Amino acid sequence: MPEWVVSLIAVGISMASFSIAYRSLSTSVKPILVFVLDRDKEKDEKGKEKEVVRWKVENVGKGPALNVVIYGGIKNEWGEALNYYHISAGVRSKFPIPGQQARLGASYEDAHGRKYHSICENYRSRLGEEDRPAEWTAIKPVTWPFQEDKEPADGAPSAESNS
Repeated sequence: MPEWVVSLIAVGISMASFSIAYRSLSTSVKPILVFVLDRDKEKDEKGKEKEVVRWKVENVGKGPALNVVIYGGIKNEWGEALNYYHISAGVRSKFPIPGQQARLGASYEDAHGRKYHSICENYRSRLGEEDRPAEWTAIKPVTWPFQEDKEPADGAPSAESNS
């Protein structure tokens, strides 16, 4: 076999190895945000404990979700957005967008700056490996806390580890 054929095969194997290693690296830090309905106990205005069902966002991926923006909407329209903290892998967190949202979404990045988004509509999830959908670009996210001089309202962001 001619030397140039052996060299060509070696280059092909090197490129294939690099491609596999790169994919492995990118999936080892990939965050995956999903929305889940969760039950919480809280006290009503009379101090009586009651059960509340609310949406939470959970990172079921392997790396942290950075620069998170959470979107909420009703019916066929997206209405509000919230700049959110990072969400570590394995963490489920509540957020202050009302629980009656019919559509929830999140745009976020991994540790290498790759952009992703997640959408939950009618209890079904879709994941995308690109920046946020075009319809989200017109929505200006607010930053938590909404007002610097007030204490966080009930429903303020908090994180729970799912260990």
